[in-house]
Amino acid sequence: MGKRRILALLGLCIAGLILVGAGWENLPVKEIKIEGNRKIEKQAIFYKIRTKVGKPFQSKQIEEDIKAIYNIGYFENIEIDVQKIDDGLSVTYLLTERPLIKKITFLGNKKIRLETLQEKIDISTGNILNPFLIKKNIQNLTQYFKDEGYYQVHITSKTEKISEEWSELIFNIEEGKKIKIRKVIIEGNKNYSNKKIKKLIKTKKYGFFSFLSSSGYLKKDVLSQDVQQIENFYLEKGYIHADIQEPKIFFDSEKKGLTITFSIQEGDQFWIRNISIEGNKILSTQKIQKKLKTKSEDIFNQSLMRQDISNVQDLYAEHGYVFSRVVPVTHEIPEEKKIDITLNIEEGGLTHVNLIKILGNIKTRDKVIRREVKLLEGDIFNSRKIRQSYYNINNLGFFEEVNLDVQPKPQKNMVDLAIRVKERMTGQMSIGGGYSSEDQFVGTTEIKLGNLRGLGQKLSISAELSSKRSTYDIGFTEPWLFDIPLSAGFDVYYVDKEYDTFTKTAKGGDIRLGYPVADYTRLFGTYLYERITKKEDTSSEDYEEDKSTTSSIRLTLVRDTRDNRFKPSKGSLNRLSFQLAGGALGGTNYFTKRIIDSGWHFPVWKQLVLSLHGKIGYASGYKGRELPDFERFYVGGLSTVRGYEERSIGPKDPPNTGDPIGGNKLVVTNVEFNFPIYDIMRGVLFWDAGNVFVEEEELFGYSLRMGVGVGLRFFTPIGPLRFDLGWPVDRDKKYNNEASIFHFAIGTYF
Repeated sequence: MGKRRILALLGLCIAGLILVGAGWENLPVKEIKIEGNRKIEKQAIFYKIRTKVGKPFQSKQIEEDIKAIYNIGYFENIEIDVQKIDDGLSVTYLLTERPLIKKITFLGNKKIRLETLQEKIDISTGNILNPFLIKKNIQNLTQYFKDEGYYQVHITSKTEKISEEWSELIFNIEEGKKIKIRKVIIEGNKNYSNKKIKKLIKTKKYGFFSFLSSSGYLKKDVLSQDVQQIENFYLEKGYIHADIQEPKIFFDSEKKGLTITFSIQEGDQFWIRNISIEGNKILSTQKIQKKLKTKSEDIFNQSLMRQDISNVQDLYAEHGYVFSRVVPVTHEIPEEKKIDITLNIEEGGLTHVNLIKILGNIKTRDKVIRREVKLLEGDIFNSRKIRQSYYNINNLGFFEEVNLDVQPKPQKNMVDLAIRVKERMTGQMSIGGGYSSEDQFVGTTEIKLGNLRGLGQKLSISAELSSKRSTYDIGFTEPWLFDIPLSAGFDVYYVDKEYDTFTKTAKGGDIRLGYPVADYTRLFGTYLYERITKKEDTSSEDYEEDKSTTSSIRLTLVRDTRDNRFKPSKGSLNRLSFQLAGGALGGTNYFTKRIIDSGWHFPVWKQLVLSLHGKIGYASGYKGRELPDFERFYVGGLSTVRGYEERSIGPKDPPNTGDPIGGNKLVVTNVEFNFPIYDIMRGVLFWDAGNVFVEEEELFGYSLRMGVGVGLRFFTPIGPLRFDLGWPVDRDKKYNNEASIFHFAIGTYF
């Protein structure tokens, strides 16, 4: 109902009162009646009116009562009936209720989804059909469309009666075309160019490629982010009083375009004169200063200061002072355009761990998770150990999600640790096939129990058959033998593998032990026994067969600081191993192997990761024994230098044209740059280099062979799938017959 109709009704009511109530003014009100209300209680209406039984009748008060009842919002028409009874008056309020909204319909919207429009209104079905509320929501919807760039939008509403009590509310929307941004103006900037400022923001004028990037259109939320981005930029450059005003938006109806103006008030640039630290007693000033990247005589950088404060608080948390506070106090020297900074430290008390709560685990036993936590209940809190605990639990591989929440109890100087996990499927049984670039078509059968009985034990039984390899393997690992962090396990295996010049059959097994010697670092010892049968040129009827045994011990020192073993984004994996075979250990094969293997991962920007890997190896026989062919190093293929055929790089017999003979010296380096494509898929660009050398050659006697390429990584329940396509940089038929090589495997690389 419009304002004119409301005023007309009020006028009619007042006129009626004047006519009916002539001579009745100030007569006592004997009774008051409410009629026509169905959805709202009479008591609520009586509460709104000021005309009362026993008081004199006042026409002005009746007028105020009508307004008060109308303001409730439930009624579209109000009439007054006044009757004389005895020596007083009977006043009846005759009410006509507004209908309820049965259905809300949007018509004409094409670009904006229905769900979005429903979120932008605060009217719902079951509400009273209130014209004021409808008008307000039309204004809100109109503003939203303008914020999204639809400046020619026109929205109206209408109602259609469904029944006496119910109506349908319909919003008719004429979106119009989305208005393009024709110009972006930067004004007020003196020290930085328009080009520099425009690079910071996402709001751009419509350009040739805008139809691909969806840029060139107004988005209010992006506009707000741009203001914050410009302000952060100036604050990082020392302009502590920089003020970025709300952007002005001008719509040119003739050109049908928008002009966006960013107004900047830079102010003066401030430098740091002095940084002082006060209030510290537990930690020395020198130790705290080492955590500060902000230095005297530098430009004041607010973002860097916030990071420094976080670093100092984390330093205290590492020493058990969780509730420490660092409050920066600044003092400006305007005439020098410098600023003094004082870090006031409130150290608080020493914080202990109260409770460690394990939540969400169904199969995995509490102790399997608790033993990976580097703190015990009652220990002094240490944030570094908390981070390490998170990595330990996450790297078990038993959980889809791991959340470690520190719940403070300041009044007791204690914290609770709540470890919430979401378990993943750790038992797998698969029968299938695939393709490996090395072994061609492969058939596999595998049973894996990654968390046997919920105790963290691992059992695997597998068989793999291909045209070049047959492998059978049974393995078991107990990660905490005797409830101490001593891992123990064994493998029993049979491998029959066809190489270019011979076939090797190995039957054997190993026993493994591992123990942590430092944070993130374990020492492994493995005893291995193998019986090897080597068959030369099996295509001939009189092929040679050579049998031997290998009895060896291998010591491996492993330091693993990767944040995720399957999809690392930071940290490193470093291995230093030494293997001794023969001699006092028995067997017929006498050799030693030394290998240094190091892989590092660096987050470059957001989810972009740079990975570097290097491997150096040296192997040799001793006591007059030669290094067996199958223990030599070979380069080329998926795990070394991609873009080359397997084992194709290095010495040949006969030289340059024959089959590879491997070498006793190895050098391999790999560089990978990986980036997200989809939730479970990442892309990879890589560069590999490597070679092998024989004893009499220097380590770098020949140049390293290089390969480049692209790849994909799929992260699936059975493990990471790797697809790589490599090209040799220095293609030479003596090393490679193919212009490119496709590589495929299941598992991680480095």
